[in-house]
Amino acid sequence: MELQIEGLFRKQAAVQIHEYLHKELGEADETDVRASYTLRDLFDCRVCAGHIMQVYVKGIMEACTAEDGSLIFGTEQEVSGGEAKAIIQRIYQKELRFPKKASEERQVVPVCITEEEALHMLLTEKYPVLVDVRTKREFEEGHVKGAEHIPLMELMKNPYGVSAYRDEPILFYCTKGIQSRVAAQCLLEAGYTKVFHFAWNGQI
Repeated sequence: MELQIEGLFRKQAAVQIHEYLHKELGEADETDVRASYTLRDLFDCRVCAGHIMQVYVKGIMEACTAEDGSLIFGTEQEVSGGEAKAIIQRIYQKELRFPKKASEERQVVPVCITEEEALHMLLTEKYPVLVDVRTKREFEEGHVKGAEHIPLMELMKNPYGVSAYRDEPILFYCTKGIQSRVAAQCLLEAGYTKVFHFAWNGQI
């Protein structure tokens, strides 16, 4: 397999590169992808988010700066010839990469639970808060009974709007568990102490 990423959207390039790392080079994924949470457009393409996380934290593809100074991946920007060449070099020569690590202040990791564990908590805890962080369309198509709907991007703008009580259990869910993990991390950093996340497969 030969990588041809020049002219692709950066989100498309991320998918191809990540799959190439797996299938052709046998390179394992990074387990700590929290550094990618700073990318404002990370979930513009939810299908691509996992791929973007990996190529970014590995230091293969760099972030861009938006007009307001925030970091973005630039999902809809095209990969130029010069950028494509630099990316290919970083794929094969790890010493040229710029791996990203979460800052020391962000070492607390949210707890991932199963659907069964989530159901048990909802039934036994005194005041559990259940939050669906998916899109409005996904929520309307089906959700866990009793769940509040707060889309991830809205939650990230104001994590304190989820609950006034920081010591009561808060459970986030989405379909694959990626967005809910970001939401949970966001609340932990805001000072909440009992935060959990899980992937919902329609079992509860």
